[in-house]
Amino acid sequence: MTFKRFDKDVRLRFAPVPEGGRRFRDFDEARRFVGELATDSSDRHALRRMLSRVGADICDLSDEQVRDFAARALATGALSAREYVPGGGGGGLGAGPHPQPSQPGPSPGLPGPGRKPKAPFTVQLAYVDYLAPGAEDPKPLIRWTITDPDVAIASGKLELSRSHDGPDVHEAPGAAIWTRPLAAADLTAGEHELPWDGKLSGHPDFPGDYVSVEFSPYTLKITVTDGGRVERDEARFLVEALRLELELGTEDMVELEANKTILARLIAAGTPLTAPLIDLPMPSNLFKEKDILGKTTDVRLTTDDRLASFAAYHARHSSGPHVPLIASLFFRDSHDREVLAPRGWGRRQVLWSYEYTDMNGWLSGPPGDFVRQSARYLVDETQPPGTACHEDRGGKRSATGHGHFAAVAGAESFPSKTPAVHLSGRFTGTVTSGELAGRTAVLFSPAAQAGDGYVVVARFDSRKDLDVAEPRANVFGRTGTFQVTRRVTIAKLLKKQVHVAELPAYAIAALPSLQAASVVLEVPDPSYEVLDEERYRAALAKAVAACPDPLARHVVEQGRDRYFSGTFLILRTREEFTAHMGSLPREEVPGEAMPLLPPSEKAYYEKCEEIAGDLMTRMVGEWVSEREGLTLVFFDGFTNLESRMRTGIAGVSRAVGDPRRGVVVLFNAPFAPVAQTLGHEIGHRLFLTHAPATNQKDAPDARPAAHDADIPSCLMSSDPAVTVFCGLCVLRLRGWDTRLLSNHAGENAR
Repeated sequence: MTFKRFDKDVRLRFAPVPEGGRRFRDFDEARRFVGELATDSSDRHALRRMLSRVGADICDLSDEQVRDFAARALATGALSAREYVPGGGGGGLGAGPHPQPSQPGPSPGLPGPGRKPKAPFTVQLAYVDYLAPGAEDPKPLIRWTITDPDVAIASGKLELSRSHDGPDVHEAPGAAIWTRPLAAADLTAGEHELPWDGKLSGHPDFPGDYVSVEFSPYTLKITVTDGGRVERDEARFLVEALRLELELGTEDMVELEANKTILARLIAAGTPLTAPLIDLPMPSNLFKEKDILGKTTDVRLTTDDRLASFAAYHARHSSGPHVPLIASLFFRDSHDREVLAPRGWGRRQVLWSYEYTDMNGWLSGPPGDFVRQSARYLVDETQPPGTACHEDRGGKRSATGHGHFAAVAGAESFPSKTPAVHLSGRFTGTVTSGELAGRTAVLFSPAAQAGDGYVVVARFDSRKDLDVAEPRANVFGRTGTFQVTRRVTIAKLLKKQVHVAELPAYAIAALPSLQAASVVLEVPDPSYEVLDEERYRAALAKAVAACPDPLARHVVEQGRDRYFSGTFLILRTREEFTAHMGSLPREEVPGEAMPLLPPSEKAYYEKCEEIAGDLMTRMVGEWVSEREGLTLVFFDGFTNLESRMRTGIAGVSRAVGDPRRGVVVLFNAPFAPVAQTLGHEIGHRLFLTHAPATNQKDAPDARPAAHDADIPSCLMSSDPAVTVFCGLCVLRLRGWDTRLLSNHAGENAR
């Protein structure tokens, strides 16, 4: 047996009922009995609509007769009560073996002895299928049509009930949560209407005083009566949340200036939050303030060595970036449009959570192996599981997942709470007025370590409790993968002469060795500035005077600096130096010169190398940009004595006493690709130390414990054949605290 309703077949499924000849006291008792016959809400609704048309006549039937009436009514669509009353004929319920009422008597609305039949009165109700509470413009109309030839209707009312209960509710399903008595003018024959957009009157389950998505669908019922006979009709409508849309928040939602800068960069990039990869830029102009000059034989790695890079980065970005995210929840309105309806949220809130994305799969070779093994630390013992930097190594991945969400600034009116079970998430509700009405917001705060990936998920469900370990919701929004990158600025590009070879700005920005560590070089101005000759000579003289080695003014022949030669400076050969020192009065010969006099040729050229490196960085410090970042200076060659020095020098870098600035000098050496030299020297500025080399003698300050012990070498060595940083250097550049890491990769995963 089926009944056609809402364009679908609804099959009636009878619930078990006791047998017997029970009679009904009144229409409401009979109506409740009919409602219990069907276990499906749609069947139940169809039965009650039919029963409303039969009216009080049903009270004269037994429960078995009512059950038969319901089955036949749904099977035939018959709505006439006259067919089914006892003795009514027509093969109705009065026929057959069913027990009859002992005293049937006349029923209201049916003809009786000596009475003139009354014309029946009827009522029909109509309302919209969907409602966006408080957001409809204009308000939808409740419409009802009354036929009442004998003007018999004495009273009536509109009632609203919800279809189901929930936690902490104050009535069972079906009980009226809103009632409006109908005035006499509302009960006259004809068409009537009432504008209504879901407004209630202080019900405790509806804090916004409007129907909400939590208890949808709703049944709107009209009841009219003449004091005996009762006519009813119903209309059902839904409050339906359709989708969540995520977008970046605004500057006033964050407090720290650094986070305002990050947000401005995100907005300027214009990358949609649904893009596969969203670059989360962390300003990282954090450089060594002081260089230790001279030789050292201490190759041990101290705690301070490993802490230096992490401490500088962590001091500036200890809580990670703060990214404000806004979620807009759209409802379906009565015109089938998507609208914001803050009143429709009721007690429901959005659950914010995040997932880790493993971003290390593309790293190749030994550096990738080292990073992946180090990242596989307590993978399944954190909430959520993942390979991001663990809290033991300076990150935020932990057993609870706390610290990744915070309340937005200036939006204290947002309801917000930390879940009791889903500890890594956060619940936020909406406000009902102002610019953010119908929306909610949160601060997403991943760890500051570069290279980690995060996906943010916002979930909303009209009924289910989302505070569970693995929440599922009927409405949700997801971002693409946020990946933190460190941003280092190349503040100025210089070269000694116009004809000096240069590295294009695009090649600097795409330096492969740093990309593996998620360090991005930014070049705001790609043009090169040429060093002015007069300023160059003055800077050289100043550098010689400031050099702590008193031999500098004797090694450098300033009268032959050959500004136009393209080399950095001209130094005296050993023979020229010996002749020069021999021509000086004895009292002007510095004591430090004695070891360099013949026959110590090796000592002389080592001294020349030290002096030249010191002078070049002191001199170009005169051109350091006022902007934060690194100043790059290009020369064609180092000195005129390179062929006699113990090693060739392709570049040097130097601190300038300011943690926000530094200098890197490149010499376009033919034996070392300039891109590799640049990566090596920037590594120094970012606190990396020299690594052992395989093709030559180690640098005097090489520190093996600071590098992967299972590979031959690292870009921080002096080996021009090595093009990449080792895995341990990659993690230091990303901002990890590596003090608890072994330089053997296999010992870092557990």
